[in-house]
Amino acid sequence: MAEKVVFVTGMFFLLFLIISKANSPTGFAEISSLPEGARVIIDDVPRGFTPASGSLEVSLSPGKHTIVITKDGYTGYVDAFRVDRGETKEIKVELEKLN
Repeated sequence: MAEKVVFVTGMFFLLFLIISKANSPTGFAEISSLPEGARVIIDDVPRGFTPASGSLEVSLSPGKHTIVITKDGYTGYVDAFRVDRGETKEIKVELEKLN
């Protein structure tokens, strides 16, 4: 019985997260890179580093943004993207090793 309660509670929590994200006044960017550990800068603000597994999630105001991803020994990545309210923009980047 306890397992059913935990499962149902977990499902309600997951549903709550999905609904609250969809109704959020902000947008989101989920950023991943190969190799991991790359520095992420959005609109000239450092946002962290890409993790070894999964992605770096960043909350953003709706609109156009500029992203810069860098790592020592690799070419940098620069791009502009748009995110809408409640949207999650997935950004996957593969950096090239410098010679």
